[in-house]
Amino acid sequence: TLEMIMLTKSNRKKTMEIVRIQKEYLDLLIVLGLESIALEKISKLEKNGKIIVAILLGVLSESQKIVLNLVDYKFEMNELIVLKNIFIYASKQNKTVIIATAEYKLVEFACRKIYALGEIGGKYFETCDKFMEEYDKTLCFIKTFQQFRLKRILEHLYFQLNCEIKGDVVYVQTNKKNFDMQKIYDAISVKNIDVEVIKINKGRVKEAYKEFKKYHDLQL
Repeated sequence: TLEMIMLTKSNRKKTMEIVRIQKEYLDLLIVLGLESIALEKISKLEKNGKIIVAILLGVLSESQKIVLNLVDYKFEMNELIVLKNIFIYASKQNKTVIIATAEYKLVEFACRKIYALGEIGGKYFETCDKFMEEYDKTLCFIKTFQQFRLKRILEHLYFQLNCEIKGDVVYVQTNKKNFDMQKIYDAISVKNIDVEVIKINKGRVKEAYKEFKKYHDLQL
C-alpha cells in the first residue's frame, strides 16, 4: 500500500526526496489507522481494504473533488473510523469527498452533509443532525414485557404519540417537536409499568430515511 502511494505521488520527485516523502506517507497511514496494511500488497487486501486504499489515493491526488460509488459496500466499525479519518484529512486539504451509499452507519458516522434521494426527488441537508431532526420521529425505545399495555396507555394519554412494537421493544414516535419526555416517565410510573430499559433516541439515519421515503417515493 505504501509503495502504491509512493508510485502515484513521487514519480516526478528527485531521488533524495523519496525517503522523506515515504516517511511522511507512512506517518499519514498511521494517523489514519492504516498502519496494519502499510506494507501489505494491495492484491492481498479484502474488498473493503482495496476500496479504502482507492479512496485514500483519490484524496491524495490533485483532484479537489472525489466522487465515489459505495452502494455495494458495507463497512465494519474499525473501517468506518478509518473512513472518517480520511474524510477529515480531505477536509483539511480543502477537498470534497462525495459518496453514494446505502450504508446508514457510514452516513451517520462519517458524513457531514446529506443529499437524501427518493424515487421522485431529493433534499439537501446542511448536517446529518438536521436530517435526523426533521425525519426521525422516534423519541425513545422502551424495553418491557408489558409492551402492548404500554402502547395502549401512551397512545390513550397523549394523542401526539404513536407506538410501534418490535419484539419486547416499544418505539415511541411523535410528530410534535420538543415533546416532554417527562410525560412518558410519569405515565410509566403512575401506571406501574415494569420497564427494563429506556433509551433516548439521539437520531438515526436509517429511521429518518424510512420516513423521508414516505414523502419522496412513488405511492403505488
